[in-house]
Amino acid sequence: MSDDHRQHPRMVVNLPVQALVGASVVQDLNVTDISATGMQIQSKDFDDLKAGFDNVHNKAQFELQLNARMAWVQNDRADSFLTGWEFLFGHSDTDRGIVLDMESEGKRRHDRLDLDLPIQAQVGEGDYQNVGLVDISPSGMQLRCVDFDIIKKGLDPHTNSAQFTVLLEGRLAWVQIAENNDFLTGWEFGTDSGEERIG
Repeated sequence: MSDDHRQHPRMVVNLPVQALVGASVVQDLNVTDISATGMQIQSKDFDDLKAGFDNVHNKAQFELQLNARMAWVQNDRADSFLTGWEFLFGHSDTDRGIVLDMESEGKRRHDRLDLDLPIQAQVGEGDYQNVGLVDISPSGMQLRCVDFDIIKKGLDPHTNSAQFTVLLEGRLAWVQIAENNDFLTGWEFGTDSGEERIG
């Protein structure tokens, strides 16, 4: 589907994550793009991915695990905090094929996509809490939370970094084989969006 037929803007992120899909084994995936209503992921083995979802309803719960460093925090409103996070990949952005543009948005290296997507997230070994994924780019994200103390408990005090586990539920919309024989799959976060398919 071409971008001009999509109802919601989508950003290419090429975000490597580890994921537990349903009750299947943890596997390495790549979130290739994301919008407020869905995501596209790339995987080596579709059978492992398929084993983790409910084939009656064509849905799966994803536990996406990624590492990030908290760059800043500020009061957003009287009842919430806004936090900025930089993804940690263990290698450089140029290894991921990302071109840096330092002048496009002041100090930001990449454009960002506004999402305002409600998710559940766990920071480190802390408790899950409802947070808002405010925006995302190939190098980071902004989260809105009510209880900053839960996030603070999950941080490494020396590096300000943590492992995030993000819970998402998605409906499988389509599957196709990529050029390198990996599998591309499109997942919808909500079925009432009117979006025909993702990808």
